Amino acid sequence: MAGKRPRNPRVGSTAERLAEFVLSGFAFTTAVPWQEDVGHDFHCVLIHRTASGQSLIAGPSFAVQVKSRKQVIRYEGSEEIRWIAHQENPLFICFANPREALVDLYSTCALVPAVLLYGPSKTVLEPDVMATSANLHKDEAGVLHVPMGRPVLSLRVEDVREEGDLARWGKVLEPWIEIDRQNIVNSRARIHWVHWPVDALTNEVLDLATTPLEVGFYWNPKNLPTSRTNFLRSATLLRLEEARRSSEFPGVDFMTEGQVAALNQVLIGFWPVLGPTARVNLRSAVDSVEWPTEPDP
Repeated sequence: MAGKRPRNPRVGSTAERLAEFVLSGFAFTTAVPWQEDVGHDFHCVLIHRTASGQSLIAGPSFAVQVKSRKQVIRYEGSEEIRWIAHQENPLFICFANPREALVDLYSTCALVPAVLLYGPSKTVLEPDVMATSANLHKDEAGVLHVPMGRPVLSLRVEDVREEGDLARWGKVLEPWIEIDRQNIVNSRARIHWVHWPVDALTNEVLDLATTPLEVGFYWNPKNLPTSRTNFLRSATLLRLEEARRSSEFPGVDFMTEGQVAALNQVLIGFWPVLGPTARVNLRSAVDSVEWPTEPDP
């Protein structure tokens, strides 16, 4: 309507401008026009800086949804449920408070394991709830509770002014992107092994050697054909890589003779279902093994 507009969208726009200002210090940040907005407010690419500082290089990508106040976030309609359960990029929830000039950025990396464990359903993302397996649950009403833990980053405007700080925030964020990306890729490949941090500290670089991680394995008989395919691809690559290592780096031990022999027997046992490309490569690269001459061993 000419001459006025609703207040709530105005508040949301202010929060998004604050979020964009903070995010753009360490990520190439593209705002999604409201006409194209289906849930993501920003598509971002993490900035890597060259040693000279003269160039900015594109790093991993991620998406951001912005809220103007900290709250649990609910996805209840059928299309909302489908959307939140099938993210193709790491998703971060950003609570931007214009009054305090404060931005809190939360990872949703516990989302993939939640959906694998319980399936798509009404979902609640919960900030400041420790992301343990116990807190990741489905209640009696069928609502999936996904804890987000502490914010990965909690930044004020003054925290994104110095180049050194901007580089640090990127280093803090990157491991969270990589973990979520690995979970998403594994899930799409039907490799249902996922992991996520439990008790990481805000604004601190994630140390995977000391930070507690939750690990989930999920299996279903429906996935047997894909699991077998993934297993045989991995086994074939492992054997080919071991053959190359033994010829190019003979002084570097990776597998014992017994392990190599066992791997050979696995591949021979599955020879009929390996596929022609795998069989051709194994015969060519590992000619010391008597591979079956026909598809049937």
